[in-house]
Amino acid sequence: LLSCNSSTLLHELAHWTGHNSRLDRSLFNKFGTEAYAREELRAEIASMLIGQELKIGHDPGQHAAYVKSWIQLLTDHPFEIHAAAADAEKILNYLLTFERKLEIKQSNANEIKPEQAIPELKKIGLFIGDEIPYEDNIFKVTGLLKKGRFRMEELNSGRFFALTKNDELYRSLINCKQQLQQTRIKDSKPDLEPVKEDISVPVPKR
Repeated sequence: LLSCNSSTLLHELAHWTGHNSRLDRSLFNKFGTEAYAREELRAEIASMLIGQELKIGHDPGQHAAYVKSWIQLLTDHPFEIHAAAADAEKILNYLLTFERKLEIKQSNANEIKPEQAIPELKKIGLFIGDEIPYEDNIFKVTGLLKKGRFRMEELNSGRFFALTKNDELYRSLINCKQQLQQTRIKDSKPDLEPVKEDISVPVPKR
């Protein structure tokens, strides 16, 4: 379960994305104002989404003090909940992308140089940036999630989803990628079959 400290941390992490160098939201709002309630609502929804993504849950009781201001805000502006939810989704995606950049940086530090890699011996797996065609669609690996999961994008529809190594789709994509690699290796090998020369001696005419 989510601890009080973790709940507060996720809430404040959501506020962190509002800096003008990140998602650029208004952060310096006076307590009790409508603008203050708007930002707190976004941070709270985002912390709930982050908790779900990390499988650690969410404790709304830690921010019950804001409920009254949210009720007033949504009473005056009923559609504000849609805008807040959309911004919360942006916050979640920003943090997932931020995590992905750190993983890419760490991965690059341990990356084997191309001249050191042997294609035939390359381990088969899914890596960030992979685009694999499968059943009239193309699946792209856009990031790595907790617990060994992959953040995937279905390029034909633009749909994002999480993929685990236990999913049937994972095994199908691995098989497709392996077949593609084998095809590339085969195509890249030069034809070593010797050219047959005509060495027959012509018979002179009498």
